[in-house]
Amino acid sequence: MEKIALVTGSSRGIGKVIAEKLLLEGYTVYLHYCMNEEIAKNTYMDFLKRDLKAKLICSDISNEEEIKQMFQTIQEESGYLDVLINNAATGVHKNITDIRKRDWDFTFEVNARGTFLCSKYAVPLMKAGTKGYKAIVNITSTGSQRFIPGYSLIGGTKAYIENLTKYLACELSGYGINVNAVSGGLVETDSLNYFQDKKLVMEEFIKRVPAGRMVLPEDIANLVLVLCDSKSEMIRGQTIIVDGGASLV
Repeated sequence: MEKIALVTGSSRGIGKVIAEKLLLEGYTVYLHYCMNEEIAKNTYMDFLKRDLKAKLICSDISNEEEIKQMFQTIQEESGYLDVLINNAATGVHKNITDIRKRDWDFTFEVNARGTFLCSKYAVPLMKAGTKGYKAIVNITSTGSQRFIPGYSLIGGTKAYIENLTKYLACELSGYGINVNAVSGGLVETDSLNYFQDKKLVMEEFIKRVPAGRMVLPEDIANLVLVLCDSKSEMIRGQTIIVDGGASLV
């Protein structure tokens, strides 16, 4: 049976690269997006032109009913799911004293609750497939553990996801589902545009990081691919950091 994967937030950035890696490994991949339909369709058409088995799916993962409908669609079209990559994330960059209730709600509804609900509704589909290796990989960031100015809300959601990863790994092991998280350092994506001094931030990072360069989306995706393989079955409930050694110095 062909392997089926869902990568949330995969029209661009890290999610797109993860989806591409899985597609090149022969997976049928559901490319998920929420808002920017044009970018999503361009990514989808690019994959189709390369004869890769991509499918496009839209859902607001802050909305439980839309999440349920997304998995219902996958069930109707494919019947099962082998891999879930919880990558979709958003959030408000503000200092703590400037955060409003709606900022908190928005960030936690998408990042924390969305990851939880996607994992929950993926389980029946993962149980429905073959008895082969099944994996959930959550994408977090080192902002869950280290201070980043204006990142308290998003960092809080990432810390929750890392804790959720441990509980999912224990509770879902009986279903043959392995769960881990990949924590990225400062990754060269559009998210760097949130920093006012983007160029300076990048220069300072490269100066002090042992690897001597920025983390690329491919670096994250390469590890995700490893964790989707049965050779990783003894890695469970872990948050693995990909930051070029930045957290060591």
